[in-house]
Amino acid sequence: MQSKLSFHQLLLLLLICQTAFAQTPCDPVLSPWASTDVGAVGAAGSACFDGTSFQIEASGADIWGANDEFHFVYQQLSGDVEIITRVVSLENTNGWAKAGVMIRNSLAPNAAMALLSMHPNATGSGSGYTLQQRDADGTSMTSSVNHNIGPELSPYPVFLRLVREGDTFSAYGSSTNGNWQLLGSRNVPMNSEVYVGLAATSHNDGILGSSVFDNVQVLGPGSNPDPGTGGYWTQNGSDINYNSGNVGIGTTSPDAELTVKGLIHTQEVKVDLLGAVAPDYVFYDDYPLRSLQEVQQHIDRYGHLPNIPSAKEMEKEGVNLKEMNLKLLEKIEELTLYVIEQQKKQEQLQQRIEQLENQ
Repeated sequence: MQSKLSFHQLLLLLLICQTAFAQTPCDPVLSPWASTDVGAVGAAGSACFDGTSFQIEASGADIWGANDEFHFVYQQLSGDVEIITRVVSLENTNGWAKAGVMIRNSLAPNAAMALLSMHPNATGSGSGYTLQQRDADGTSMTSSVNHNIGPELSPYPVFLRLVREGDTFSAYGSSTNGNWQLLGSRNVPMNSEVYVGLAATSHNDGILGSSVFDNVQVLGPGSNPDPGTGGYWTQNGSDINYNSGNVGIGTTSPDAELTVKGLIHTQEVKVDLLGAVAPDYVFYDDYPLRSLQEVQQHIDRYGHLPNIPSAKEMEKEGVNLKEMNLKLLEKIEELTLYVIEQQKKQEQLQQRIEQLENQ
């Protein structure tokens, strides 16, 4: 005889199965990142990281007015800094729900701050960008005709970028993490040390809304992005690119895109001409080839070949490999012409000798 499960037993079994097969979507965020609710949110928020993406569950009435209410994933940094992320998704708990990048003076709910965020559908025209700021600690944000800065460039996902240069905060949008469109700039005096990170609010206090961010990059002095979030480096397939200033190896003051103080060991170096002209012009009929006597006079006067920098110049300025190789090739081609000329004279002399011997 088969026994039948009651409704309550069946429900309990389903809950047990759901618990058994449920998986944690990601792990808590780790240093250098921190995660906290800011303001008197109606439901505690959370954030986690799966090695690629940040997922934030956030409540809060809004990031607005006299006191903000939101969830914040952040780092503390000093000086000029920027943060880039891609907003993958944003739950529509309210048309003015927000997910974006923020730089603020402190974790106080009424701190001075700048925020570039996405909202789902505040104006009835679909998702769009919002650039907002609180001009000073303890003040209230007021409405501005330009804080809602229009529809996004393309449907989610969309890239956001917020840059601090002194007290100027500039906001950019992009669909590709390139070809950035300047969305607006604000002047907000802040401390040297600021809080930089990802901000989200459901704009529906007590209700948690989910947002997902990836391609997070924090660029600036002292920044230390979590592994997998990009940092100064971005990856496109098998290519890895550096996107913030110069790189120094063995030096703290690089003066070019790549400065190496020490030995470089490689199998091959390829240099693009980039507008420089290879010295085939030496073989043109109208090339003003100096006589050997003129070359001798130049050496006697200056101590080096014509069109070649002196030893003092090279010691002071270094040697540009592209320019020097082209100059050396020019000298080799000139030398070839001298050898050909001497060969012709030698053949003429030989013919003259033979003529004299046959007389």
